[in-house]
Amino acid sequence: MKQGKFISAISDAYRIPQGTVRLYVRELNKAGLLTTGAHGVNAPDMTPLDAARVTIAILGTDKPTHAAQAVETYGNLGVNRFYNQGDLPPFATDEDYCFVLEEILEEIFGFQSSAVINLTSVEVCREELQATITYGYRNLTHHGGFNGTVVFDADYETNRELMASGLDRGKQTIARLKSGDIQDIAARITQHLSGAPVE
Repeated sequence: MKQGKFISAISDAYRIPQGTVRLYVRELNKAGLLTTGAHGVNAPDMTPLDAARVTIAILGTDKPTHAAQAVETYGNLGVNRFYNQGDLPPFATDEDYCFVLEEILEEIFGFQSSAVINLTSVEVCREELQATITYGYRNLTHHGGFNGTVVFDADYETNRELMASGLDRGKQTIARLKSGDIQDIAARITQHLSGAPVE
Protein backbone atom coordinates (compact mmCIF):
# COMPACT_ATOMS: atom_id res chain seq x y z
CA MET A 1 0.00 0.00 0.00
CA LYS A 2 1.49 3.30 -1.10
CA GLN A 3 1.63 6.22 1.30
CA GLY A 4 -1.44 8.00 -0.12
CA LYS A 5 -3.66 4.93 0.29
CA PHE A 6 -2.08 4.24 3.67
CA ILE A 7 -3.07 7.72 4.88
CA SER A 8 -6.59 7.22 3.57
CA ALA A 9 -6.86 3.79 5.26
CA ILE A 10 -5.61 5.13 8.61
CA SER A 11 -8.05 8.03 8.34
CA ASP A 12 -10.99 5.68 7.69
CA ALA A 13 -10.05 3.06 10.29
CA TYR A 14 -9.16 5.49 13.07
CA ARG A 15 -11.85 8.05 12.18
CA ILE A 16 -9.39 10.95 11.93
CA PRO A 17 -9.45 13.53 9.09
CA GLN A 18 -7.06 12.69 6.25
CA GLY A 19 -5.41 16.09 6.57
CA THR A 20 -4.54 15.36 10.19
CA VAL A 21 -3.11 11.92 9.39
CA ARG A 22 -1.09 13.51 6.58
CA LEU A 23 0.45 15.93 9.11
CA TYR A 24 1.50 13.04 11.40
CA VAL A 25 2.99 11.18 8.43
CA ARG A 26 4.85 14.28 7.21
CA GLU A 27 6.46 14.81 10.63
CA LEU A 28 7.46 11.15 10.90
CA ASN A 29 8.88 11.28 7.37
CA LYS A 30 10.94 14.36 8.29
CA ALA A 31 12.33 12.47 11.29
CA GLY A 32 13.26 9.48 9.10
CA LEU A 33 10.84 7.19 10.93
CA LEU A 34 8.79 5.97 7.94
CA THR A 35 9.58 4.06 4.75
CA THR A 36 10.51 6.45 1.95
CA GLY A 37 11.87 6.17 -1.55
CA ALA A 38 10.86 6.95 -5.10
CA HIS A 39 7.56 8.64 -5.91
CA GLY A 40 4.60 7.53 -7.99
CA VAL A 41 4.42 3.95 -9.27
CA ASN A 42 7.88 3.15 -7.88
CA ALA A 43 7.10 4.40 -4.37
CA PRO A 44 7.71 1.77 -1.68
CA ASP A 45 4.83 0.08 0.12
CA MET A 46 4.21 1.02 3.72
CA THR A 47 5.19 -1.64 6.24
CA PRO A 48 3.87 -2.97 9.56
CA LEU A 49 6.55 -0.87 11.31
CA ASP A 50 5.21 2.26 9.58
CA ALA A 51 1.69 1.41 10.80
CA ALA A 52 3.01 0.84 14.33
CA ARG A 53 4.79 4.20 14.38
CA VAL A 54 1.86 6.19 12.98
CA THR A 55 -0.45 4.47 15.48
CA ILE A 56 1.87 5.29 18.39
CA ALA A 57 2.14 8.91 17.26
CA ILE A 58 -1.64 9.28 17.03
CA LEU A 59 -2.17 7.67 20.44
CA GLY A 60 0.72 9.56 22.02
CA THR A 61 -0.04 13.15 21.07
CA ASP A 62 -2.77 15.40 19.71
CA LYS A 63 -0.11 17.61 18.11
CA PRO A 64 1.28 16.20 14.85
CA THR A 65 4.41 18.34 15.29
CA HIS A 66 5.21 16.16 18.33
CA ALA A 67 4.76 12.89 16.39
CA ALA A 68 8.44 11.88 16.34
CA GLN A 69 8.83 12.59 20.05
CA ALA A 70 5.70 10.53 20.78
CA VAL A 71 7.11 7.56 18.84
CA GLU A 72 10.41 7.84 20.71
CA THR A 73 8.70 8.16 24.10
CA TYR A 74 5.84 5.66 23.85
CA GLY A 75 7.30 3.27 21.27
CA ASN A 76 10.13 2.43 23.67
CA LEU A 77 7.90 1.60 26.65
CA GLY A 78 8.85 -1.88 27.86
CA VAL A 79 6.67 -4.71 29.16
CA ASN A 80 6.19 -4.45 32.93
CA ARG A 81 5.59 -8.04 34.03
CA PHE A 82 4.60 -6.99 37.55
CA TYR A 83 1.45 -5.25 36.25
CA ASN A 84 0.34 -7.84 33.69
CA GLN A 85 -2.82 -9.77 34.44
CA GLY A 86 -4.50 -12.90 33.11
CA ASP A 87 -3.61 -15.38 30.38
CA LEU A 88 -1.09 -13.65 28.11
CA PRO A 89 0.87 -14.06 24.86
CA PRO A 90 4.44 -15.40 25.17
CA PHE A 91 6.09 -11.99 24.72
CA ALA A 92 4.50 -10.78 27.96
CA THR A 93 5.96 -13.61 30.01
CA ASP A 94 9.40 -13.97 28.37
CA GLU A 95 11.84 -13.06 31.14
CA ASP A 96 14.85 -13.28 28.82
CA TYR A 97 13.87 -10.25 26.75
CA CYS A 98 12.14 -6.92 27.34
CA PHE A 99 9.84 -6.28 24.40
CA VAL A 100 8.84 -2.69 23.68
CA LEU A 101 5.50 -1.40 22.42
CA GLU A 102 6.80 -0.56 18.93
CA GLU A 103 8.06 -4.14 18.40
CA ILE A 104 4.80 -5.73 19.48
CA LEU A 105 2.65 -3.39 17.37
CA GLU A 106 4.88 -4.13 14.37
CA GLU A 107 4.23 -7.85 14.89
CA ILE A 108 0.49 -7.23 15.30
CA PHE A 109 0.28 -5.15 12.11
CA GLY A 110 2.21 -7.86 10.28
CA PHE A 111 0.12 -10.72 11.70
CA GLN A 112 3.49 -12.23 12.72
CA SER A 113 2.70 -13.19 16.28
CA SER A 114 0.22 -14.85 18.58
CA ALA A 115 -0.05 -11.34 20.06
CA VAL A 116 -2.86 -10.63 17.60
CA ILE A 117 -5.13 -13.44 18.90
CA ASN A 118 -8.08 -12.03 20.85
CA LEU A 119 -6.64 -8.50 20.76
CA THR A 120 -9.31 -6.19 22.18
CA SER A 121 -7.66 -2.77 22.35
CA VAL A 122 -4.45 -0.77 22.52
CA GLU A 123 -4.31 2.34 24.67
CA VAL A 124 -1.81 4.95 25.80
CA CYS A 125 -2.13 6.83 29.07
CA ARG A 126 -0.06 9.97 28.49
CA GLU A 127 -0.13 11.19 32.09
CA GLU A 128 1.21 7.91 33.46
CA LEU A 129 3.60 7.32 30.54
CA GLN A 130 2.05 3.90 30.14
CA ALA A 131 0.47 1.76 27.42
CA THR A 132 -1.84 -1.24 27.74
CA ILE A 133 -2.75 -3.99 25.31
CA THR A 134 -5.92 -5.84 26.30
CA TYR A 135 -6.85 -9.33 25.15
CA GLY A 136 -10.04 -11.37 25.29
CA TYR A 137 -13.51 -10.57 26.46
CA ARG A 138 -15.14 -10.83 29.85
CA ASN A 139 -16.49 -14.33 30.50
CA LEU A 140 -15.56 -15.45 26.99
CA THR A 141 -12.58 -17.58 26.00
CA HIS A 142 -11.71 -18.46 22.40
CA HIS A 143 -9.68 -21.51 21.41
CA GLY A 144 -5.99 -20.66 21.54
CA GLY A 145 -6.68 -17.08 22.57
CA PHE A 146 -5.63 -14.92 25.49
CA ASN A 147 -7.60 -13.09 28.13
CA GLY A 148 -5.69 -10.45 30.07
CA THR A 149 -3.79 -7.17 29.96
CA VAL A 150 -0.16 -6.39 29.15
CA VAL A 151 1.24 -3.15 30.56
CA PHE A 152 4.14 -1.23 29.02
CA ASP A 153 5.87 1.56 30.90
CA ALA A 154 9.13 3.51 31.16
CA ASP A 155 11.94 2.74 33.55
CA TYR A 156 12.57 4.99 36.54
CA GLU A 157 15.40 6.97 34.89
CA THR A 158 13.36 7.72 31.76
CA ASN A 159 10.44 8.89 33.89
CA ARG A 160 12.74 11.21 35.84
CA GLU A 161 14.29 12.66 32.68
CA LEU A 162 10.90 13.32 31.12
CA MET A 163 9.57 14.96 34.28
CA ALA A 164 12.65 17.20 34.42
CA SER A 165 12.25 18.16 30.75
CA GLY A 166 8.81 19.59 31.45
CA LEU A 167 7.27 17.56 28.62
CA ASP A 168 3.52 18.16 28.64
CA ARG A 169 2.07 14.67 28.26
CA GLY A 170 -1.52 15.78 28.83
CA LYS A 171 -3.51 15.47 32.02
CA GLN A 172 -5.69 12.36 32.41
CA THR A 173 -5.38 11.71 28.68
CA ILE A 174 -6.03 8.16 27.56
CA ALA A 175 -6.18 7.40 23.84
CA ARG A 176 -7.54 4.00 22.77
CA LEU A 177 -7.98 2.06 19.54
CA LYS A 178 -10.16 -1.04 19.25
CA SER A 179 -8.89 -4.26 17.72
CA GLY A 180 -11.11 -3.86 14.64
CA ASP A 181 -9.45 -0.55 13.80
CA ILE A 182 -5.97 -2.05 14.05
CA GLN A 183 -6.80 -5.30 12.28
CA ASP A 184 -8.33 -3.41 9.36
CA ILE A 185 -5.00 -1.65 8.74
CA ALA A 186 -3.03 -4.86 9.39
CA ALA A 187 -5.08 -6.76 6.80
CA ARG A 188 -4.59 -4.06 4.16
CA ILE A 189 -0.85 -3.85 4.72
CA THR A 190 -0.25 -7.61 4.67
CA GLN A 191 -2.41 -8.01 1.56
CA HIS A 192 -0.30 -5.45 -0.29
CA LEU A 193 3.01 -6.88 0.92
CA SER A 194 1.97 -10.41 -0.06
CA GLY A 195 0.71 -9.29 -3.47
CA ALA A 196 -2.84 -10.49 -2.76
CA PRO A 197 -5.70 -8.47 -4.30
CA VAL A 198 -7.15 -5.88 -1.92
CA GLU A 199 -10.91 -5.59 -1.55
